[in-house]
Amino acid sequence: MTNKSNLEVKQDGMIVLHNVNASWPKLAKPDGIEGTPEEDKKYSIQALLRINDATFQDFKKAIAAKLPKDFGKPSPDKLPWREVNEKLPEAWGEVSAYRITMKSKTQPKVFDGKGVQISPESVRAGDLVSIAFNVWPVSNKFGSFIQLQLQAVLRIKEDLDFGGTGPNVDAGVFGLSINPFQGNTKTDEFNDDIGF
Repeated sequence: MTNKSNLEVKQDGMIVLHNVNASWPKLAKPDGIEGTPEEDKKYSIQALLRINDATFQDFKKAIAAKLPKDFGKPSPDKLPWREVNEKLPEAWGEVSAYRITMKSKTQPKVFDGKGVQISPESVRAGDLVSIAFNVWPVSNKFGSFIQLQLQAVLRIKEDLDFGGTGPNVDAGVFGLSINPFQGNTKTDEFNDDIGF
């Protein structure tokens, strides 16, 4: 059994991932790997989805639906998501996840749960967020790849502890059995019949 999907495709084609955990938010100023020229740096955020989450299944289908019919199969290193199983929150237990990356050359707007625009610095790793983005498929002499253009971020609430200054305590301290995920977190229930 997988969780209910939190993905929405808007009428204008924009995609929204609702209620996902933020990772590596770079929303206050553009960033890039060492040596990246200033003009090539981008604002970015990553969404973490556990590997058997229905949202990721629907995410891949929504991306595939936006690709041109003659779009080649992107190589794995040119996809905007990676499977990760390290540096995940301790509360997740032994689970793999997908880290989905959205980027933009222009600074995205950031809102709080009431829709009021807030400082981009308000979003921290582990926060529960919703992320709006567009799909940009590219096919050239270097191959086919997909970029997700970041549009806006909604900060819902502080959620997971990614090792900040606060204590990493959950309700297990009160003798409760904690299982933050529904279903079997060790099994990938996604049948990949999409071409990437």
